[in-house]
Amino acid sequence: MDYLATATAFAVGLRNVQRPLCCPFCFDELADLLDDMALEELRTTCHDFWNGCIGVVTALRTGDDSDFAALEEHFTRVAQRCTNRLHRVAAVYSYVRTDSPRSDLYCTFFAAVFQCVFRGLTGGDKAVTERTMVRPQHGFNSRRNHTWPTSVADLFPVGERETVQALIFWCTQLISPHPLNVISQLLVVARPILLPLLMQEPEHGRLVWSLVQCLDPVTTTRALPAHSDPNIWPGGQAPCENPRNWLSLDWIIEDEGRWAYGAAAMFLFNLRVGVDSSTEDGDNFTIGYEGVLLPFLQRGILAVHNDDDGLPVEDLSRQLVHYVNGIQERLQLADSTLSLGFRRVRHAIKVESAKDFEFSVATPILLYLHLWYKNRACFGPDCALPVQRNVASSRPFPFCSGCKFARYCSKTCQKRDWKELRTPGLVSAYSHKELCPVYRRLLAQPGLSMNQESGIKSFQEAFHGPDVCIDDHDLEVLLSIAMESDIPKVWKLLVIHLIKPAWDKNDWEEIQSARFTSDEGVLARLRRQEEELAREEDSCYS
Repeated sequence: MDYLATATAFAVGLRNVQRPLCCPFCFDELADLLDDMALEELRTTCHDFWNGCIGVVTALRTGDDSDFAALEEHFTRVAQRCTNRLHRVAAVYSYVRTDSPRSDLYCTFFAAVFQCVFRGLTGGDKAVTERTMVRPQHGFNSRRNHTWPTSVADLFPVGERETVQALIFWCTQLISPHPLNVISQLLVVARPILLPLLMQEPEHGRLVWSLVQCLDPVTTTRALPAHSDPNIWPGGQAPCENPRNWLSLDWIIEDEGRWAYGAAAMFLFNLRVGVDSSTEDGDNFTIGYEGVLLPFLQRGILAVHNDDDGLPVEDLSRQLVHYVNGIQERLQLADSTLSLGFRRVRHAIKVESAKDFEFSVATPILLYLHLWYKNRACFGPDCALPVQRNVASSRPFPFCSGCKFARYCSKTCQKRDWKELRTPGLVSAYSHKELCPVYRRLLAQPGLSMNQESGIKSFQEAFHGPDVCIDDHDLEVLLSIAMESDIPKVWKLLVIHLIKPAWDKNDWEEIQSARFTSDEGVLARLRRQEEELAREEDSCYS
């Protein structure tokens, strides 16, 4: 296939965003055949194609039956007039059953467009999401490569909120997993823009509704999905209804819904973890929808944990468990209210974590440093301008030349931060003039770096090594700002438990050396809990 010629032809057809002049079968074929080499070529030479794809899926739709009927009629005519006979092959691989009462060619088309957008954002080493995750300190794009998307504006063509509304609209139509996958990838590259919009109603509720469908995929043995019950939703009314043709959507009802729960799990993973993220992002997303999400998160975790088809099971399971733990803590629920299957998965994760667990004062310090290092917003007092809003979108905000840690959108912000007694998000009265040498001295120590690949354990080993020397003043500053940051509360409680006796004595040598690991007593307690769960499971079948 001549990808450039095909994409160029489609780019012309995509100019009419309401009635695209593109054969749905041919577009589906292109989406399936795109490989990394083709993606690299098209991202560089055919921006009109990608902008056309984004323009079509973000165009305003009424969403009523007459609109879909008109789209179906339109794509039927386009497909009938198509002279490319190869498009018949693509029908076999369509997400939508071709033997359903309705042909649903509009679903085939939009699913294929979303698949192309998803591949354009993720496929190959030069994809924007890959560059953001591997080299987050670089800018959004490179002027030299001129690779699509060239700026954040390319991803929000009709306005930021309007784009989000359109993407969530297609999520609720359940045409494929790719609308949700696209939102997941936009979280990676444009979180400061996207996340506040996802938290606004009614978009928030509609996105939760879409996630619920994916976490608990419908099966052909069940006539109606239980999550359509309005009583489980705030206000007694579900924010959406199942589309009329939902029983023909095989991506969500076949193969145990692997596509479905995989898409939901990846979105929830990206929501909690990643560049520009906060430790509270995931929990904040569930507020107001705890009663809806709790049972379906547990079912989704079991599906992910038992998956053997290429999903990063361990990472996804661990993050999904955090969601359930947060809801359980907020609602003050006993363990017995959670499903036995979920509790067994959670226990297995606890055991694995405890085997290699170590905690010291180095832990909160590194967590704080990572939290701010991956936050690419301006460090200036009362600024926090995200890098995605940078006028020069191909360039990141420059670092402080001293510590290579703080970054600023302008010289004005940098000068203010150097002089004023404040730190972004913290109460501690430290100017950057005071903090900069502390950061420099810490990261100049042997073995201490911001390389996240090395992990907490290696950082702690170096921190407590014989060649590292951190004076009392620097340790007090680092601990105080770490404890006031938004690192997880559990780490703060562990710090207090760990150092309080030494803190009361003002013994900084003891504070710096304080550390603990999971001893045999902890592991024995976990083994007893595992036996109790096994007995409870046996009683269910007796």
